Amino acid sequence: MSLAPKPTCRWIIRTRPAHGVAASHLQRAATRQRNRGARWAGVAGAAGQGAPGRDESCKDYDMAAPGLANPNAPWGFFTANEFDDGTMRVKKSLTDLGTGGSVTAFSLNCIKAIHWLSFPLGFWVAGFIVVHADKILPLVGNDPVRHYLLVLSVLTQVFGGGITGNMMHEYESWQVAPFRNPLTLQGAVDDAVAGCKTADERLDCVLKRAGNVYVGSYNNAWLRAVAYRFLFFFQSLAIALSSVGALGLPTGATSSWLQWLAAGMVPVTVFVGLIGPFKPVTQASLFGQPLGPLPVVLLGSLVVNFFIGIPAATQLFGASLAAAWPPTAPLPVLAAGAAALGGLLFAWRGALVGAAGGALLLGAAQALPWTPPLWLLSILPIATIAGGGLVEGFIAETTCDQWWHWRAFVILTLGFGMLGLYYWHLVFP
Repeated sequence: MSLAPKPTCRWIIRTRPAHGVAASHLQRAATRQRNRGARWAGVAGAAGQGAPGRDESCKDYDMAAPGLANPNAPWGFFTANEFDDGTMRVKKSLTDLGTGGSVTAFSLNCIKAIHWLSFPLGFWVAGFIVVHADKILPLVGNDPVRHYLLVLSVLTQVFGGGITGNMMHEYESWQVAPFRNPLTLQGAVDDAVAGCKTADERLDCVLKRAGNVYVGSYNNAWLRAVAYRFLFFFQSLAIALSSVGALGLPTGATSSWLQWLAAGMVPVTVFVGLIGPFKPVTQASLFGQPLGPLPVVLLGSLVVNFFIGIPAATQLFGASLAAAWPPTAPLPVLAAGAAALGGLLFAWRGALVGAAGGALLLGAAQALPWTPPLWLLSILPIATIAGGGLVEGFIAETTCDQWWHWRAFVILTLGFGMLGLYYWHLVFP
């Protein structure tokens, strides 16, 4: 696509739309030409076109940059100096949205740390199940395969799902921000330049549209779609594996329909997670931001596995939870724990509410002559983990407030901690 007569062409930036366009590179090249007093002849290839017939004075701009990262810093933590010297920047879309103030070195370090904290916590839970096999094996019919599936479910959930999300966040420099899809760049550039009359107008249009897919301005919607698919696949598979471990493998006509359904959902989940179909996908928005697209069939398998997980968790944990009810923890201990959780979520106001709420819940649990449904108590760890994910997807990624990203993962990490506590009660009733 030639945007001006060929004889004036000195530099041509050529990219392929499948690889995206780095707006900053385009801008720097344009500035150099303007400083020299030369007019831009074109941005051949910014819309995916080559430059046939160009003269030898035209050359490509090297955009491979294999060692370039965002932020381009030597360490895995953020510092205030990086924001001051320009190594790290608040994404432009967050500034435009008015939530850029939540992006600080402190907030991003907290968010990154708690995301990685789930790994040692999840590995500890898996190790606890292995180390105390002598106590847990009798609860699963002394079947080593069922015991192995319980361990594998925890590892699948924490590592499979965790590494998927963390790699996406690392690419995004740990900032939740509005999303743009680089796959739309070709059509966006074509549409932008169609109504432009001069080369300068066309250049400005291309730079503006290219900036929408620059990682320093927006997050990558294409990457999110892929990451969400694998994240939900691993979470769904983890629930399916734990259900088979808790309920047992079907062995014949004496096996229940629930055992057959749970066992059948394992290969079904693997198939829909890795093979498909990946269309259609969910399409919804909240607060003006699109929610993460998920293949409808994969979402359906997650729902089925969750409901199978309710009786499975009840069979595994129900008896130990009934024996432990009502809770006998000293009031100061429970109030302090609830205050710490509230403080992590909403600072000092949350600490006050948490302390009061913890005291009231403990008093009610010890005073009232009733026991909550065991299925409800048994599913709390999985429900809490899912709740953290929902807060991240429905609130953090739609409001683009970094502290809601932190709160979401505090809730999710609490779910992992509860799972460890439940296994602890199985071993030490």
